[in-house]
Amino acid sequence: MTDPISVAVASPALLASHILPSAIADADADADANANANADDAVAPSTPRSAARMLGGHHADQATIRAVTEARLRQQAAATAAAAASSGADGPTRAAQATTRHLIARRIRSQYDRATVFTTLSTLATLLGNVVAHPDEEKYRRLREANPRFRTAVLDVDGAPDVLLAAGFHVVVSSFERIWTLDWPKAGGAATEPSAARLRVVAAVRDVVAAELAKETDHQQRMASYAQHAADDEQSRVARALHAIQDNRERVRDRAEREHQQRLAMAAQPMPPRSADASGVSGVSPSDDDSDSPY
Repeated sequence: MTDPISVAVASPALLASHILPSAIADADADADANANANADDAVAPSTPRSAARMLGGHHADQATIRAVTEARLRQQAAATAAAAASSGADGPTRAAQATTRHLIARRIRSQYDRATVFTTLSTLATLLGNVVAHPDEEKYRRLREANPRFRTAVLDVDGAPDVLLAAGFHVVVSSFERIWTLDWPKAGGAATEPSAARLRVVAAVRDVVAAELAKETDHQQRMASYAQHAADDEQSRVARALHAIQDNRERVRDRAEREHQQRLAMAAQPMPPRSADASGVSGVSPSDDDSDSPY
């Protein structure tokens, strides 16, 4: 059985008219088989939530929901690619763009975290940009699978190799090594100048990847801005709390100092003198003349 990755993509029109519909048909058959096991009259929904309602709500098998939803989305992408492929001279370019958007949205973004998506799109944009900027240099059109960065950022990410296929790359084996290569049309056994149509396809795929990468960059900048605002707010809150604690300490210290000074002032005041008579009874003055006393 032929390895589908090793099939040379002659043009994005072939990808849209033969390879992609075949893959979609296989996916649809698997999705229908899984859906019929859970629902007799299942109709492929447009969203996972509608799939959950169709297949029994929260008790539906999540793998079946994803398969049914993916089948519907691939049908939509295939229709878009087929329409683009039949739209004249720009058909292959539009088909490649539609395929690339579908791969990024439904295969890459839906399965990987933001950091992985950013790294993958950044690598793809660089690889395709090098081909567009230097179409005559073969080193930019030959990508070794043994390259660890290429393997980690592209080959190990589901959907990323298919973006290269949409741009016209294919896999060859040279000196027992698998190489992703982009060959221009040949004449008499020698490579000719890159055709404008093939280069437009590569540039179109590069533009889609660059646009998606710009979205990821904007998202990262927004997240960094939000994180900075959150850090500033937290720092301000901590500063206010520390300032309030310091103010409370100063108030407590000032109050203690005032009370101490009041106690010292009270201790320094002399005691008022006490008045007393000769008999020791205060408030009674003895009389020297007792002749008038009846006693």
